[in-house]
Formats: sequence, structure tokens, C-alpha cells
Amino acid sequence: MGSSMREGDRRCKWSVLIMGIVILELAMTASVLYGLQNFPLSTAIEAYTQFDGSTEHLIIKDTRVSRAVTAAFVGGSLAVTGVLLQALTRNPLASPSVLGINSGAALFIVIAISVALAAAAVGIVGGIGFVGLMAPHMTRKLIG
Repeated sequence: MGSSMREGDRRCKWSVLIMGIVILELAMTASVLYGLQNFPLSTAIEAYTQFDGSTEHLIIKDTRVSRAVTAAFVGGSLAVTGVLLQALTRNPLASPSVLGINSGAALFIVIAISVALAAAAVGIVGGIGFVGLMAPHMTRKLIG
């Protein structure tokens, strides 16, 4: 009886994974085909099989496909980060706001801006935000 339950769980997990992949592929295809200028699927396929340098092919090949692939990777990275955050804290409800990560990063960015950093040094604000992001964790580690 226990074995059949595990088999059912495994089948359900695979079904959800396959459905997620199909939905991702449909969303990426829609992202490539629809926008300010809509293209038929045949034009998108021709952009890779019979590239002729036309405006349509350049838009598809240079901007839309790379944007869709980047969005998929960023979304996947955020999902993995969330899972790692929940696994490391052993808290299924763990989120950056619950752990104070958002507040620490925002505090350090506000401090950096209020100290009147020069416009040329705006690039270091991200680094200061990272310091603020790590400050609550390092404090917890030091205190025990």
C-alpha cells in the first residue's frame, strides 16, 4: 500500500514538472511572437533556418529570443534561490522580508544615498546594498 502511494506521488510530481515545462515553452513562444510587432510562427522558425537579414528576422533573433531565454533563466534562478533560502532556514515560509534581508539592504542603500555619494559613484550603491543584505546574517552568526 505504501509503495503505490509513493508511485502515485512520483507520477504526480513528474506530471507537474512536464506541465510546467510546457507552460514555460508556450510563454516563451508567445514572448517571441507577440509584441509591438506580431510575427507568425513560420517567420520565427525562418529566422533560424533561412536567415535573410530582414528586420523581422533581426528583431526575432537579436532581441526577442534572447529576452525570452534571459527571462526564463532569471525566473529559474529566483526559484532556486527561494528554495535554498527555505531549505537553509528550515522554514517553508521563509522569505527575504521575514528574515530582514530587504530591510537591511534598503537601510544601507538609504545610508549610502543620504551620505551624498557623487553621481559617478552610483555603481557602488549596489555593493553597499549587498553589505546591508549580509549584515543581518553576519550579526546572527556573530551573536550565536
